[in-house]
Amino acid sequence: MRIDHDLAQYIVDYNKQIVSYQINIMNPDAVIIASTNPARIGQHHFGAQQVRETGEAYIIDEDSAPHYKDSVPGITMPIRFRDELIGMLGIGAGKSSQLVGRILLSTTELLVEQSYIQNVMSAEKQIRNEFLTLILRDPWQANEIYFRHQLQLNHMDIRQRYFVCSASIKDGYFLEEKKGLAETEALNYERTVNRVISNIQSMVFPHEPITVYQAGMLTLLLPCGEGSGERELCGKDSDYMKKVTAALHRLFGDTYRVGIGGCAADMTKIHERYQSSIYAIDMAQKLDMREQVLSFDDVYLEYEMLLLPELEQEKFCRDILKSLLDPANELWLHTLDVFFQMDRGTAPTADKLFIHRNTLLFRLKKIQSMTGLDPQSFGDSIKLYAALALWKCRKSRPAPAPGQGSL
Repeated sequence: MRIDHDLAQYIVDYNKQIVSYQINIMNPDAVIIASTNPARIGQHHFGAQQVRETGEAYIIDEDSAPHYKDSVPGITMPIRFRDELIGMLGIGAGKSSQLVGRILLSTTELLVEQSYIQNVMSAEKQIRNEFLTLILRDPWQANEIYFRHQLQLNHMDIRQRYFVCSASIKDGYFLEEKKGLAETEALNYERTVNRVISNIQSMVFPHEPITVYQAGMLTLLLPCGEGSGERELCGKDSDYMKKVTAALHRLFGDTYRVGIGGCAADMTKIHERYQSSIYAIDMAQKLDMREQVLSFDDVYLEYEMLLLPELEQEKFCRDILKSLLDPANELWLHTLDVFFQMDRGTAPTADKLFIHRNTLLFRLKKIQSMTGLDPQSFGDSIKLYAALALWKCRKSRPAPAPGQGSL
């Protein structure tokens, strides 16, 4: 265990809230690394040098203080962690130095112990998060030996089923707030991520999903079992998903979007379900869908169409949409797009386009004459929607399909 500058300054700032005296923290080489007087940082500390040589506290009284540069009456004491000298604490409190020093030394060593425990827990958590991140990103076969070893270390059962969903979040959110006394940007980022995860866990209680955050994507793995209750537990309208979306809304407003990947039959299938959840989010964004929560099943049609050879995709789009794809007919194509976004509702579509309903009906008739398909007919609308969705996906170059590579 060592006291670095950040921890030392945190200890100084913390103790400064208890007393108003001069406080210094020195490293084992007797160099000041944190102080209530920033100008002294980097200077050699005479009292700390004496503590280093003797291992005992060193007192400078009022008579001897004038003989030492930048010294005031006070006491310098060894900071020990498990019988090892890891630094020194200097207090300039005059006649009260010994009493104040004992109080602040106890506080300091408690903070050091707390920091050590947090570092150990953080290291264990980091290793576990790295494992969970890999199991999301990589197919089981790619790292099977490592995965099995990590499952044993984390006491996880390979046969456990998990319901997988992900939420896209702006990563910049985690850099906005700065709390604490001497936090680096990285520490602030980690603290904010941990706070968000803790808040979500408490808001979805009694459900206890494993929560992983990585680069703008929050993924929840909820243990689930076999049986008819699975859909009630994990469906879009389930109590669990309602709690998840309520928590996301409370934390991020309307800036999130959720993709439901479904249930992984066991831990070897988590990667596939994760990819499906990301694919649902990706498709929803590219197709300008209104829904904030989509499952992979909702975009399965688009997924299947994107598996067609490129030439067949092109032919299908042009055979159905015909002259709507000409740049000069962008107005009609946009009208059709909004019509499908509004679930083929004429009143909502007209409102969205800021046009009269009769104008919309005229445009829909125009689209019918151009394509030979009636957007208001259920059967024809399926063909038009499929072709338009595929065309939009091709234009935006969607990510590879689940199981076919990184999204």
